[in-house]
Amino acid sequence: MPAPGPRPHAPATTSASGAPGAPGAPPLPLRYLRASPLPHATALASAGVCLTLALAALSHLDDGSHRAAAACAALAAGWLGLACVALLDGFSRFREYRRIKAMLARHGWNRRVFTLVAGSRCQRDAALQAAHEAGHGRRARRFFRALGYRWYHLLPDAVARNPLCFFHPRFLRGSFLPGKAPRARSRQRTRQGPAPERTRGPQRRGGGGFSPEGASGP
Repeated sequence: MPAPGPRPHAPATTSASGAPGAPGAPPLPLRYLRASPLPHATALASAGVCLTLALAALSHLDDGSHRAAAACAALAAGWLGLACVALLDGFSRFREYRRIKAMLARHGWNRRVFTLVAGSRCQRDAALQAAHEAGHGRRARRFFRALGYRWYHLLPDAVARNPLCFFHPRFLRGSFLPGKAPRARSRQRTRQGPAPERTRGPQRRGGGGFSPEGASGP
């Protein structure tokens, strides 16, 4: 019987953007949670507090303490609203993840895409998940780390500088409508032509060990 020949080597896996070694896409529910872990954790915790307060309101109502029941019900409604806002934020981050993944698949690595989302922990998580599936996960992590961002930077940079900007329409539009520019600004940019590219990146947070240019690669 002839000796078996050498086994053929499996071709190296490549992503749609041409990056070698890109992992396969996980199931949709897992991708949804990975693209926005912080909003969904906030929604789960808020829902738990809401349920606890709702049960306390029912207990006070059975005891005849209507004021305490009304107070607990009002607090439960507030936590329920926070859970709904967190779920909407998670859905927006999933949309942003899909948008960044499509841009990476079409154009490959582009540090400007990650510079635009570096100021928010939730946006960084969505960008990292998209980069991981496109084969640029390590490069994206090095890029954000070079800017000084760590796992404990939870608040967006704008909110950390001014907590009142959380209620600003521009901040809310950028959070829940990623990639959508106001119509008036879009028409103005169309008439004026493309804006010149900035040479200065975002303000660097403390703790970076090297420059973003060295982390981003070509």
